[in-house]
Amino acid sequence: MTRTCFVLLALASAWLSSACGGAFQEARGAFDEARYADASVSFRSIDPRALDSSEQAQFDLYFGLTQFALGDLDQARPHLTRAMRALQRDPEAFDAAEQGRLLSAWHSMGRMPGQSLD
Repeated sequence: MTRTCFVLLALASAWLSSACGGAFQEARGAFDEARYADASVSFRSIDPRALDSSEQAQFDLYFGLTQFALGDLDQARPHLTRAMRALQRDPEAFDAAEQGRLLSAWHSMGRMPGQSLD
């Protein structure tokens, strides 16, 4: 690979990374301000396949919580289930406040921590 190709690939990767990060920060800001409809639109603009596993866990948590806040449990459930799986795999995937939000939503959907995720 030529040096020019390598530089172009590095720049493209950095741009995609910042584009996803910016969209996530926008969506997260709207969530934090309880602008759930705006947050939902922003989260939908993110391609979760472009995220690493840590970012994916955060995406699933906050997109799931957003859909939960909007009352769309059909959309919230798969995201919150993936967030619970991420928490089971890595107990430090979320900070204490995020774990509390996740467990509260999970319980409100009639599920219990430790219950099968299937």
